[in-house]
Amino acid sequence: ICTLGPACATAEQIIALADGGMSIARINLSHGSHEEHMKTIALLRKINEKRPVPIGILIDTKGAEIRTGDVQTPVVLKKGDKVLFCSQNDPRVLSGEKVISVNYDGFADDVRETDRILIDNGELSLDIIKINEDDTVLACAREGGEIGSRRHINLPGADIDLPSITDKDWQDIGFAADQNVDFIALSFIRAPEEVEQVRSFLEKHNSTTQLISK
Repeated sequence: ICTLGPACATAEQIIALADGGMSIARINLSHGSHEEHMKTIALLRKINEKRPVPIGILIDTKGAEIRTGDVQTPVVLKKGDKVLFCSQNDPRVLSGEKVISVNYDGFADDVRETDRILIDNGELSLDIIKINEDDTVLACAREGGEIGSRRHINLPGADIDLPSITDKDWQDIGFAADQNVDFIALSFIRAPEEVEQVRSFLEKHNSTTQLISK
């Protein structure tokens, strides 16, 4: 499975990937527009007309994510540094201190179910020290690193109070059904009922798309 994007968008590049072993082309709906993705799907199908074994087409939904807010310059951490996590509208975000904004209002509540915060899929980890009365969270860096804009946050073991399938995901699933792609990869799925909802939706749209739970 190879992710297609601006760096590999031409027919020649896609054919080279397929000749090198790619059997499924992944289109990440966290980025780009439906119009852009339609062009990629059309190109893949044109390429498939001349291939003995067609390239599978996979749409990957964004899912419900917790991410850091936008920053002008990355926040640089050393091992042992104390970091304050707060809402995006908190004025301390602009103070120049080691403050990280989060795009999720329920962050402080969900943090209570874990003892760690992981950033960038575990590239950087922090131990939770204290959850303050104003719903800010104080943590200590286990190692050094940088935290830039829109970095992915994981709370291992916590039951995140976000819908697994967002409104955007449903729009993207509808797009995938209309295009009748081979696969939809459903991000951050937590229960079988969520898969059944999507499967029922696809059946109503006469789509033969198969599902992959992530």
